[in-house]
Amino acid sequence: MEIDFQTHVKQEAELFGSLKDNLWHEVTDRVQNHKTELAVEAVGAAIIGAGFGVMSKNPEILGQSLAPLIKAEIPVVGKVGLAGAALDWTFKIGAPAVDVWNNPDRLNQSKLDLAHNIGGGLVDYATLSAAGVAGGIAGFKYAPEFKLRAPEFDPRPSIKLNEVPRSVENPEAFTTSRSNDLPTDVRKLYEASFPKEERQPTEEVADFVARGRILVHTTRDAAGKLEAFSFTSLHDESPTKFAGLDFIATDAASRSNGIGSLHLQRVAGTIKAEGGYQLGKFDPAVLEFNKNNGYWQPPSHLNLKLNSIGTAVFAGTYPSGFGLESSEANKTLK
Repeated sequence: MEIDFQTHVKQEAELFGSLKDNLWHEVTDRVQNHKTELAVEAVGAAIIGAGFGVMSKNPEILGQSLAPLIKAEIPVVGKVGLAGAALDWTFKIGAPAVDVWNNPDRLNQSKLDLAHNIGGGLVDYATLSAAGVAGGIAGFKYAPEFKLRAPEFDPRPSIKLNEVPRSVENPEAFTTSRSNDLPTDVRKLYEASFPKEERQPTEEVADFVARGRILVHTTRDAAGKLEAFSFTSLHDESPTKFAGLDFIATDAASRSNGIGSLHLQRVAGTIKAEGGYQLGKFDPAVLEFNKNNGYWQPPSHLNLKLNSIGTAVFAGTYPSGFGLESSEANKTLK
């Protein structure tokens, strides 16, 4: 039966006007007769909300590589969810309205469909929203704080020798002490002992020394001539403070005489007393920790090794008599 435009409009008005009589019935029916379904919806929404809360608080929970993606995608997922809800409501309301326009004789059924769609939707969305928000708040509030931590290391109380070091005939003739700056003769021996591409920039070392993050120890003869030096970096990334011997070198004329071994033994014996730091053996995971956090470390192509306390040293500069263990060395001084 053909009807005019005015009649179509009147039927649409009658359709939406029927909500005052039918809507509350559908709301109560949904609540009273679909409790199990609503409970499942609530649990699912709470779990999803908790997941979003945890990831919002700790984007690194799934790993450093995925953290940027999680940070970028959380707002996008929210927008997609809102768009999906808008589309769903458009269908819930629009389908009965279109049906009445195209099939005027289905007005009474469309009234029931509209009330069912809107009543059920109000209950469902209220349940999902409340459970999702509650789960998100709980997830954000109670999720543990995933703080970036330095990898664990195996603490060693002192240097361990793989073979007997050379002994100095008159060790009392040499004095080992700590310098509060970077003396000129230490700079010269440092730059002469290590090629430029293998050493930490001298200006950077001087800055760390001034800030107390690198300790400079020297061993000198009775006349004050520099025989050996070492740079020891201090680390506070782990609950146990530890120190890493980064560079050590002996004057070319004094090598193979046990001066380097004497220097190293003395430094190992005083480093803990000077700052309460424990000499530690680096875990391989330190390399990844450095990479992710911008810590300085030597170029990867260098022939570096770790000694028995995990100290990064360059091949050929370590005091004679001390055994070396091959490994990929690195440093964690920021």
